[in-house]
Amino acid sequence: MTIDPRTTDPIDPMGKLITEIRDDPGVFAIAAGRVSGQQRDTMAVPCVIVIDLGSSKVSSESGVRRYSYGARCYGPNAATGDITAKQLANAVVGAVGSRGPRRYATVGIYRSTEVSSGPVLIDPDTREPYVIVSLELAVVAGAMT
Repeated sequence: MTIDPRTTDPIDPMGKLITEIRDDPGVFAIAAGRVSGQQRDTMAVPCVIVIDLGSSKVSSESGVRRYSYGARCYGPNAATGDITAKQLANAVVGAVGSRGPRRYATVGIYRSTEVSSGPVLIDPDTREPYVIVSLELAVVAGAMT
């Protein structure tokens, strides 16, 4: 059976993205494994929250689907919190920005790219600083050979 990547939806790569970020030594050194794809409600800082930016584009010729994500990199509400947020954002970029092909059992990630990194913002509820890193993943349906 042949899979046509132009008509087959790949499995959402967000879980693999979270795993790649969480398992990166640079990110782990700062966030100690606190990387999630859900709301930040009770997660301690520093941490990374991966959010789906809700856009998916398919290349009709190659069948590559592009997904957009944001990684909110939180620092503590302390004098050096903005520095920690920036360092964590840089570590996330190092973990997944501009990486080439890798395959997993359920998804093939052809390329991941950092689209942009923003300035330090302040969460209005917690007063904690954070930086948003925009990421794009190019994903292929079916197995990569």
